[in-house]
Amino acid sequence: MKKILGIIIISLLISNSSYAAKQCTAEDEAYVIEMNSDDYGTKVSTQEAYEFGLSIINAVKEKNLDKLMSYITHKKSFTTSNKDLDIENYKEKKFENIFSKEWISLIVDSSPMCRSMGYKGWMLGSGMIWYQYSRDLFEKNEDEPWKNKYKNKSLTISHINNR
Repeated sequence: MKKILGIIIISLLISNSSYAAKQCTAEDEAYVIEMNSDDYGTKVSTQEAYEFGLSIINAVKEKNLDKLMSYITHKKSFTTSNKDLDIENYKEKKFENIFSKEWISLIVDSSPMCRSMGYKGWMLGSGMIWYQYSRDLFEKNEDEPWKNKYKNKSLTISHINNR
C-alpha cells in the first residue's frame, strides 16, 4: 500500500512539473517562430516567453521593483500619459509609489500568452507591460534600410505603461 501511494505521489509531482511545458501548442510555437525569427535563424520559444511572462507577474505580485527592473534593458521603457520616462527616475522609489493597485491587479490577474502579438512581442495586463526578444542591428544596409539584418538576444521588457 505504501509503495502504491509513493508511486502515485511521484507520478503527480512529475506530471505537475511538466504542466507549464504543456501550456503552449506546436501551432503556437510555429507561429512565434514565424513572427519573431531573426535573419540568422535564432531560435525563439513560446515556452521561454510564457515563463518570462510568469516571472514578470511574480515580480509584480511580490512588489519587487529590483527584480522587475532587472528585466528591462532599454533605459526609456516607462510611459506615463504618453510621455517617455527614464527608468533611472524610479530606482529610489517604492513599488507602491510607482504603480497603482489597479495596475498591479491588471498584471497579477493576467496570464502570459503563448502567441506573440506579431512583431510587438507579448503583453500582460491588457498592454500595461510588453515584452519581446531584444534585437541588435547586425548588418546595416545604407541604401535599403528595410533590408537591415537583426540578431535576436534574450527576452526583455520593452515597455511599461504606467497610468
